[in-house]
Amino acid sequence: MAAQLAPAQACPRPTTATFNLPAKGCGSGCLNGDKLYASFSSAWNACPLVPGCAFILNWYVDGLFYLRRSSDPDRDQHQNMGMNYACEAQEGPAYSLQAEDTYCGNPWRYGLGTFNGLDACAEHVEQDNRCGVWFYFSEKYCVCVSKSQGNCDFKAFNGVSVYKFEACDESDETCYSRSSRFISLSPNYFL
Repeated sequence: MAAQLAPAQACPRPTTATFNLPAKGCGSGCLNGDKLYASFSSAWNACPLVPGCAFILNWYVDGLFYLRRSSDPDRDQHQNMGMNYACEAQEGPAYSLQAEDTYCGNPWRYGLGTFNGLDACAEHVEQDNRCGVWFYFSEKYCVCVSKSQGNCDFKAFNGVSVYKFEACDESDETCYSRSSRFISLSPNYFL
């Protein structure tokens, strides 16, 4: 069985598949037994689990997807059929931890749903025009303080941490430079 990479090492699936490279052949034998994948998503998700995978081929004959090594030979006569499996840097503004076991008790705040990680929450806060620079996050929810509220009104609450978008020294362990992509959003709710 193939060794699996830790989830943090897998690349988020791009919103749009961009097949702008020539196809690749199999070289010294096809990777993963030349297994076919019916969708781009399934091929993308499988690639980090298959040792040597670095390329996704969308074969024009059958419209299916195949995994390839970076060292597999290019098939220049078949253009715009492949793409590299690579993580795209999605840097965003930095934010820092302001308080643990605390939330913002301001009267105007927006429950933004549940997210797959702190970076996803921060990205959504950044994109929501109702939100100011303060937000709090736990495994159960992501909430921002309204722009009109100014500073966070700190209130004790176990399991929740407060963050603020601001310039900070990334060598400081309380500073986070957002690098993940938004992954999933549950229906909005208010706390």
